[in-house]
Amino acid sequence: MNKFSFGYTMMFCLAFSCYGNPSEKPCKSPAETQPKKSLEKTSGNIKAERILFLGNSLTSHGPLAAVDWSGNWGMAASSREKDYVHILARSLSELTGTTPKVMIENLGDFEQKYETYDVNKRLKKCFEFKADLVIVAIGENVPVLNSEKSKTLFRNSMRKLLNALKSNSKPVIVVRSCFWPDNIKDKILKQTCKEIDGIFVDISNLSEDESNYARSEREYTHKGVAAHPGDKGMQAIAAAIFDKIKKKSEMPLNIEKLFDAIRTPKKSNELLISPSYKKGEFDSHAVDCPFPFYHDGSYWMTYVGWDGAGYQTGLARSDDLLTWKKEGLIMGRGPKNSVTEFNVALTCIMRDNELFGNGTLKKVDGRFVGTYHAYPKPGYEAGPAVIGLCYSKNLRTWDVGDPILKPDPKCAWEAGGLYKSWLLESDGTYYLFYNAKNKTDKSVPWIEQTGVAISTDLVNWKRHPDNPVLLVGSKGDFDDIFASDPCVFRHNDMWVMFYFGNCSDGHARDGAAFSNDLIHWQKGNEILVDIGPVGSIDSRHAHKPGIISKDGRLHHFYCAAAPATNKCLGEIEHSEVRGIACSRSVEDAP
Repeated sequence: MNKFSFGYTMMFCLAFSCYGNPSEKPCKSPAETQPKKSLEKTSGNIKAERILFLGNSLTSHGPLAAVDWSGNWGMAASSREKDYVHILARSLSELTGTTPKVMIENLGDFEQKYETYDVNKRLKKCFEFKADLVIVAIGENVPVLNSEKSKTLFRNSMRKLLNALKSNSKPVIVVRSCFWPDNIKDKILKQTCKEIDGIFVDISNLSEDESNYARSEREYTHKGVAAHPGDKGMQAIAAAIFDKIKKKSEMPLNIEKLFDAIRTPKKSNELLISPSYKKGEFDSHAVDCPFPFYHDGSYWMTYVGWDGAGYQTGLARSDDLLTWKKEGLIMGRGPKNSVTEFNVALTCIMRDNELFGNGTLKKVDGRFVGTYHAYPKPGYEAGPAVIGLCYSKNLRTWDVGDPILKPDPKCAWEAGGLYKSWLLESDGTYYLFYNAKNKTDKSVPWIEQTGVAISTDLVNWKRHPDNPVLLVGSKGDFDDIFASDPCVFRHNDMWVMFYFGNCSDGHARDGAAFSNDLIHWQKGNEILVDIGPVGSIDSRHAHKPGIISKDGRLHHFYCAAAPATNKCLGEIEHSEVRGIACSRSVEDAP
């Protein structure tokens, strides 16, 4: 949509979006003639018996002769059954096996006068409806937010609206982005949705497809009506929202409780292990990839150092997990023509599996077993990396074995090279989780996903046929580009995979997924460690988890990255500060 038509459409919406038709009625569905199915079995922890739609003209609009619109449903669907409200209600009915009651309320007046909108007074009937699922589909008619004041007012008004909805009947709340994209509005919608633990659905990409507009399907007298989503666009909106709700519904019921156990909201706000910024040292430019563990009465951490030419691995020690002393290099570059000639990154040592265990290491035949990855060329992650095992009796010197996994050109998802790995043993079987990329060319975008290889002897490895077992998310999810750097633990009767997601917004963050069998993983809808504000140590990335428990309290170590405010860092010139930080489960965790 060009600038002229976009602006014209927005003015048109402002002119008529306040004409609504609140209603409470059951949506017809094939489920009405079918036996009722168990809601718990079909929809997990999502109920959809009473659905409240809060929207504008895209949600519902009565007849208006001035624009030659005679419908009484979402503009500009060809019939009531083809607007996104009724499509979505039917889909949810089929998912849950129940016929929902639906209430539709037009919030055009909120969009236009959000700063003075009386939520409790204007939405009294909506609150009395006691919805268990609320779809908030607004934003298109909000005047341009061209000042910090207007942004703050809209953000605060959205918070007030969503908090009121949340506190009323404790519903699941879905907020979608604008159909006509607006980065500022969409960012606020996403942020306020996240604050109330809602489900955010990004539909901004739908506007890029001309066939989603009503004008591509039929002739319209008024250009504003024509610029609304047509039948195809309505179907796409409903599908996008339904997909996110379904993913949430398929989540095992105890995942919400699991998140209560693994949240670590208290950040250190300072780097605990920093680069040396001294020329010639292995960690002169950056430190990365924390792996904490417990051994001989102390806490230890392996970490990867970057010196401008390649990766090498160091060790640090701590008594309290907050103050760390570097112990030096423990795995350096190998001899010429070896697989580790230019790089060697030790990323995991096999340890006890319990999330709230003490983090002690396991031995196989009297030796500790670690995993490494190495790149074939000098430079930052240059060339397709391989993964191998390494062995040690003292954790200071390591025997580096030949690679056990190389990129498989027949597996498109990992053809570009392998990355960080995690090794665990369960019931006599070894599982090696690893992320990989689909392309080698750094000049084009690539995606990273996570797979697993399995062995009974640490020698013969077989990739699982379901690889990748952890896929990237949908556009707009925090992991829509990368789902990487797995570390896996057992908690009660489930497995928890901590991983980082890289998003198309340019930032990386840590999240989690859950499994009963180490193969089939269900992601949670929550970011565990998010980036910080501008000026903080993790304003660019908060990623690459390293997890350990102390006295029943989790310490979530991660790589914090931020732009360098001073390009000269000690003896090093660098554009980024990258080191190890920590986020804990409670503020006073020792």
